[in-house]
Amino acid sequence: MKLAIPTVNEHPTLNSKPNDTMEGAKSYVIYDTSSEEFTFFENGYLNSDECYISRDLKLMGVTGVITPSICNECYKNLQSQGIDVWKDEGSKTIRLAIQKLVMCGLSIIAEAPLCSSPKHYLIAQTITR
Repeated sequence: MKLAIPTVNEHPTLNSKPNDTMEGAKSYVIYDTSSEEFTFFENGYLNSDECYISRDLKLMGVTGVITPSICNECYKNLQSQGIDVWKDEGSKTIRLAIQKLVMCGLSIIAEAPLCSSPKHYLIAQTITR
C-alpha cells in the first residue's frame, strides 16, 4: 500500500510536521508500506486553477491519503481515482501519522467539509531516509 501525507516542508523527512489540510501543503510524502521507501511530491502551484493531485497520486500508485482535513473538491477527486482518505489529528510527525494508520488504524473520512482552497500541482522528488 502507498500512502500520501501532506507536509509543511518543501523537502520533508519522516520527522517533518504534517500539514493541517491536504490543500495548501508545501509537499506530500509518499510512503510504500511494503518496501518501506519514501518519496515526495513538491507542490509547485499552490494557486493554480487546475488540480492534479488525485491524478498524480494515482499514477504513483497511491491508494490512501492521511490528512486532518480536506476540501470537498480534493476529496471527490481522490475518491474518483479510488484513493481512500484517512483522518488523522494530532500527529506531530509524518512518522507518527503512518504508525497510527499501520498499527492502530484511523477513521476513513466519509464526507469532506466545505472549504475554499487553492488547487495544487505536484512534482516528483525522492527523499533519502
